[in-house]
Amino acid sequence: MLTGEKRYLDNAIAAQHGEFPSRLLDVSYNCLIALYFAVTPYYHDSEDFLDDKDGMVYLFFIDEIFSPSAQNTNDNYNAIINRNVGWYLDNALFWNNHKFIDHAKLNNRIIAQQGAFILFPGEEPEGLPDYMYCGIRISKTAKALIRQELKLLFGIHTGSIYPEIINLVKEISGISKKLNTENFTCLKEMEYTLRQMEKELVYYLDYAIEHRKSDNIDQILIYIERKVNHYRKVFLEFIQ
Repeated sequence: MLTGEKRYLDNAIAAQHGEFPSRLLDVSYNCLIALYFAVTPYYHDSEDFLDDKDGMVYLFFIDEIFSPSAQNTNDNYNAIINRNVGWYLDNALFWNNHKFIDHAKLNNRIIAQQGAFILFPGEEPEGLPDYMYCGIRISKTAKALIRQELKLLFGIHTGSIYPEIINLVKEISGISKKLNTENFTCLKEMEYTLRQMEKELVYYLDYAIEHRKSDNIDQILIYIERKVNHYRKVFLEFIQ
């Protein structure tokens, strides 16, 4: 055990912040901390190491939050690690069930970064669906100024983001949030999949209507058709 935690998920969360690979994508509740990461490379490199490239801040649109201590969340992660729930792992239908997992106060770095995680459950890497996020480009010419203002105006800098290096961060107050405490079952996962699919298809429909007069509308419709066929295929595989 790398961290001394008893649950697989707790170990994965702690190991993720110890630079080990995992199925978890780090995100933050704090937009200013996200901005810091968009303009500052990992602390092993100098702060201006990537100042010749634009940065990106991604906004995620999340409807459901799963608690890292809830039984259903841990059952879900255990099923992935132990490979002991056939209906879940053997069907590509569930590989897009990315879940937003609330922050866990396992170490000072997670607390300082006001961090949470997105779980990627599939056997193959499945990118987040387009409806779930959008990006804001940060010009490379603005990076140095943004770092300076984040430090002067908000006290956000490398020492506060990585407090095990320079312990300058006070305990972050708790945030009231909705926690999903449903059981981890095939029926619940199917309902979650259907909701995700509906939102994704509505997103593409709205996008097609908005761009119906564009020159590349045929390519847009072909892409949407492929998405629909993908869902049709995995549903048929699941039923079989």
